[in-house]
Amino acid sequence: MRISHHPELLPPPAPSEAQVATISVWGEKKQADLARVCVGTIGLGSVGSIVVEALSRVGMTWVSLIEHD
Repeated sequence: MRISHHPELLPPPAPSEAQVATISVWGEKKQADLARVCVGTIGLGSVGSIVVEALSRVGMTWVSLIEHD
């Protein structure tokens, strides 16, 4: 799978100090790609809440949360 973005419409976000470990694993380009991906999570119970937390810690900025309750 390949992720691409128009650089003028969706520029890469500036990495934060909290993301040093993740950037060292896959590099700045892949980190910027991950930060610009849109992710939807259905259910925020015991599993969904952990997944959303992990996504935000990795640096994803576009996360949609859907919960029935």
